[in-house]
Amino acid sequence: MLIQATNGNLYGTTPAGGLGGRGTAFSITTSGTLATLFNFHCSFYRCTDGIEPKGGLIQDTNGMFYGTTESGGANEGAGTVFRLSLGQSPFVSTQAASDK
Repeated sequence: MLIQATNGNLYGTTPAGGLGGRGTAFSITTSGTLATLFNFHCSFYRCTDGIEPKGGLIQDTNGMFYGTTESGGANEGAGTVFRLSLGQSPFVSTQAASDK
């Protein structure tokens, strides 16, 4: 699954491939330039980064990307929730309340 972020690029994950074959987070421009953003390559049990990302990414209103992994993590290898900070600016801001 791909999402189009506020900068116009597409973002996603792969559950395999990359360094160590444990998955990646990637971006691709609308003109087709592919970039690997993160390799999920931990080879030890309870790796806090997690491995095998599943379900794609979401972009929060703060500009950061979030996703989940199927395996790895500190909780008996049951997966993780991860955050990628890629320098995207927040796209929603709080407005001060006002009255007449």
